Amino acid sequence: MRTGLHAGYDRVVLDLSGEEPVLGWFVSVVDEAVEDPSGLPMDVEGAAFLQVVVRGIDWTTDSPERYDGDPVTGAGTEVVTEVVHGGLFEGQQQIVVGLTEETAFRVFSLPDPARIVIDVQHP
Repeated sequence: MRTGLHAGYDRVVLDLSGEEPVLGWFVSVVDEAVEDPSGLPMDVEGAAFLQVVVRGIDWTTDSPERYDGDPVTGAGTEVVTEVVHGGLFEGQQQIVVGLTEETAFRVFSLPDPARIVIDVQHP
């Protein structure tokens, strides 16, 4: 996971590994950061939150490339405050993006290497 500042938007990139990663996801604005599936509150800096769920995660195999789960700060970004790993449940990885405020966003994938990209518009 990494963040970056661009003209007019902040970008969050989720790098994926594997020989043929399945790029499935859904993203929604949520009122509070709650860990899936426990329902416990998550400590995510921000006044608004994007919940990102990446599907098709192979959680059965140990991988040296697997992300360690430490939060990624939005250092130098305008809207993104923090990106935090949530629960991994039934092949779905939850990630919560903290924002300074709710604003427009877009999500798309890029190949070679496989990535899911979230662009968050500056207000």
